[in-house]
Amino acid sequence: MPQKVQPLTTSQPAGFHEPTLSEQGIAAVRSGQKIEARALLIQSLLLDPGDAAAWLWLSGAVTSDSERRYCLEQAIQIQPSHPAAARGLALLPNVPSISPLPLPPVPVSAVTTETIELSPLPATIRDRVLQSTKTAAPVSLQHSPWLLGTIGVCFIVLIAAATMVGVRAWQATSQPDTSQNIAGGVTTTVFLATATIALPAVASTRSASTPTRAPTSVPTQPPAPMLPPLTAVEPAATAPADVAPAVLMLSSADLVERGLRRERLDEDYQAAIDDYTAALEIEPRDADAYYFRGDLRIKMGDLDGGLLDFNQGQKLDPNPAKIAYHDARIQSSLGNEDEALKGYALAIQFDETFAQAYYSRGVAYTNRGETNAAILDYSRAVQYKPDFDFAYYNRGNLLQKLGRLEDAVEDYSMALQIHPPYTDAWFNRGYTRIQLKEYQAAVDDFSQAIALRPDFPKAFCERGTAKIGLADYQGAVEDTSYALELDPNWFCANYTRGRAYHYLGEYQKAIEDYTVYITAVPSEPNGYNNRGRSYVETGQAKAAVTDWKIAADLYLRQGNTGAYEQVERAIKEWENQ
Repeated sequence: MPQKVQPLTTSQPAGFHEPTLSEQGIAAVRSGQKIEARALLIQSLLLDPGDAAAWLWLSGAVTSDSERRYCLEQAIQIQPSHPAAARGLALLPNVPSISPLPLPPVPVSAVTTETIELSPLPATIRDRVLQSTKTAAPVSLQHSPWLLGTIGVCFIVLIAAATMVGVRAWQATSQPDTSQNIAGGVTTTVFLATATIALPAVASTRSASTPTRAPTSVPTQPPAPMLPPLTAVEPAATAPADVAPAVLMLSSADLVERGLRRERLDEDYQAAIDDYTAALEIEPRDADAYYFRGDLRIKMGDLDGGLLDFNQGQKLDPNPAKIAYHDARIQSSLGNEDEALKGYALAIQFDETFAQAYYSRGVAYTNRGETNAAILDYSRAVQYKPDFDFAYYNRGNLLQKLGRLEDAVEDYSMALQIHPPYTDAWFNRGYTRIQLKEYQAAVDDFSQAIALRPDFPKAFCERGTAKIGLADYQGAVEDTSYALELDPNWFCANYTRGRAYHYLGEYQKAIEDYTVYITAVPSEPNGYNNRGRSYVETGQAKAAVTDWKIAADLYLRQGNTGAYEQVERAIKEWENQ
C-alpha cells in the first residue's frame, strides 16, 4: 500500500495550551479558508505573540513571501528547533520580512489634522471630465483661481511632507530601517480566438511561470522530484518566547500596493480596504488610496461610501485620465461593461501611456470573449510598463487557450521573473508544460506552487499528472491522495490516481477511483473509457463493453471522432469475449 503524504505538522512546547482562536485558525487553513484563517490567527497572535504553531500556520494563509518569511522567522525565534518552519524558510526567496499584523496607531504628530470638506459627486463623472477639457484655455496666474488654489494645496502638502520627514527622522532614532518592496496586480479569465497576433519582443526565459485555470478532467502522463530550495536563508537569531514580534512600518504607497494585491489576487476585499485605510492614516492626502478604496467599496455594495472616496480622490488629484479610469472601474463593478470600456478608452485618450487602463480594458475584453482585442491591450500594457506581471500572466492565459503554448510559457516566465511568489503563474506554466510533454519542468513548477501554497489541491493533482508522464506512478498516487485529503471533492484527483493505479497494475483500485469520478462527472467520457480498460484487465469484458458504449456516445456528442473510432474498435474486439 503506497505511503500517504502527510500534511504539515507542528510541534509545540510541553504543556502549551493552544488558544481557541489559534485552533480555529489552524482548522480554517486545513480546510482552505485562507481569509478566515488569516483573521483568526492574527487575532490569536495579537493576544499571544509567543504561539509558534500559530505563526507557522499563519505562514500558510498570508499572501506574500515577505509576510510568509516574517511568520516563519517568528516561529523559529520562539522554537529554534522547529523543523517545519526551517524547511519553509529554506524554500523562500531572499526577500525582506514584513509583518502581517495590523499596524500600530500612528502618532498624532505624524498625521496632518486638516479636514477636507466633501462635496456631492456630479451627476455624471464623465460629463464633468469632458466639460473640463472642452473649456480648457491658456492659463495665467492672474485669471486662474483653480491654479492658484492648486499652488496653495501644493504648499500645504509640502508643509505636511516636511512634517512627515521630521517625524520619520525622529522615529528612525528609536527603531531600525524597515524599507519594503511590495508588488500589486490583477487576475482574469480566458476565452478563445484564432488570429495570430504579433507580440512585443520579450526576453526568452523558457523556464518561468504559468496561468491560472482549472485542471482538465483528462490528465496525460507522469512527474518527478521536488524543485530544490529557491534561496537558502539563515534562520533569524533566536529570541525569548515572551518577546512580542516587532511590527514593521510601511509607507502609504506600500500599503496601497499591498491592498491591490490582496484585492486582485486573493479577492480578500476587507484586508484590501484595511490596507487602503491604513495608507490614509499615514498619508491623508493619498489620492490613490481614496480612489482604490472607493472602487472597492462600490464593488462590495457600499455605493455612498465609494462615491465619497472617489470624490475625495478627485479633489486631491483631478487628473482627467485618473478620473476617467476610476469611473470605468466603478462602472465595471456596477455591471455596466459597455460604459466601462468607454471610460477606459477615454482614460487612454487623455494619457496614451496609461498602462493600467490598457490592462483593465484587456480584462474587460477578456470577460467579453474578445480575445484578440484583449491580447493587444495586454501587449500595450507591458509596452508602457515592462514590469507589469499581471499583464504578462493574463496574456499567457489567452495564448494558452489559443494553443500557442511556447508563447504562453514565455509570458508566464516573464511574470515569474518580475514577481517570483506568483503561485498561479507557477501552476499555469506547469499545466502548459504538461501539454508540451515537458513533464520534469512541469513537476518543478507545481512544486514551486505547492511551496508557496501548501493547501493547493489542484497543484498536487496536476503534479501527479506530470509524474505519470515520468512513469513515477507511486509518486502520482501519493500526490493525488494528498490532494483528496485537502479536498475530498476534488474528483479530478480520483481520475488521475485511477490512471496511476492502472499503470501500477492495481486495477481494482483504479476501477474504484474511476467510479467515484464518473459518479461526480457523468458526462465526461474519459472516465468510462479508462474504467473499461481496467475492467478488461480484471477479466470483466462485458462491464468494459458497457462502459465503452457510453464513452463512444459521449465522444460522438463532443465531436471527438478520433476517440469515438478508437473506442468503437475496442467494442468490436471485446463484445463477444
